[in-house]
Amino acid sequence: MFLSVFDVDADYYGNPWVAETVEAGIRAFKDEINRDKEGVIYKHPESFKLYCLGGFDRATGVVSDDGAVFLVSASSLIV
Repeated sequence: MFLSVFDVDADYYGNPWVAETVEAGIRAFKDEINRDKEGVIYKHPESFKLYCLGGFDRATGVVSDDGAVFLVSASSLIV
């Protein structure tokens, strides 16, 4: 899966990154948010949302373009 964090205030998508599954991507996003209590995402979680931009089929090598599909808000992942 190709994932990207959208910054609502700056109105742009961050550099895409790859996760094996949507669930693994959400977990990685949660870990990153909570890793640094002084980080911009932790301080302003309402401004950041995780999107899936597409997928990759390992068997065929085909990249799918599913458009930007909302997955989760950073505010719901703060612990």
